[in-house]
Amino acid sequence: MSAGELQQGIDRLAMVSSQRWLFGTLAVVAAGGASAAASAAGASASQFVVLLILGLASAAAFHPDSHAALLVEAMVVWQWLAGTDDATDPWVIAVASSLFVFHTVIALMAVTPSSAVVDRVLLLRWLRRGGYVLVATCSMWLIVVVMVGRQAPGSALLTFLAFVTLAAFTVAIRAVGVTARSSG
Repeated sequence: MSAGELQQGIDRLAMVSSQRWLFGTLAVVAAGGASAAASAAGASASQFVVLLILGLASAAAFHPDSHAALLVEAMVVWQWLAGTDDATDPWVIAVASSLFVFHTVIALMAVTPSSAVVDRVLLLRWLRRGGYVLVATCSMWLIVVVMVGRQAPGSALLTFLAFVTLAAFTVAIRAVGVTARSSG
């Protein structure tokens, strides 16, 4: 590496927006949170796995359009599946939410230049939509807990009804949002 290439790298780092640094930090913390939640649920992770997840999350934050984010998600899912037998464990919400935040932030970073500052309106729209996803995730988990708690045999009809209900809820919220934007 020549002095000119090193200087170009330093200049590129200086052009990175503070918002981008915040997004990168959020992505790494979310990946670490997902791993910690999986560990708390009983999936005892070695320090090597946790450090590997944090390292890959950092690589994904620096290069969001690479496959590092996919590896982070796959490793956390593997950590969960390898160490947790109870699908209704409440920690699944924390793992899923953390992975969702990680994935969303990395996706946002992948479609914007490193010097860009994302408008507040767009961020609020992403937060609102993310909230809908998290509500749907929690609702579906609650439906599974109720079905398991009843110790009823599996019912394709009830499962289909739950999915249709959540889909209708999502479409209704989306329609209200579109109507509010077009009239305001």
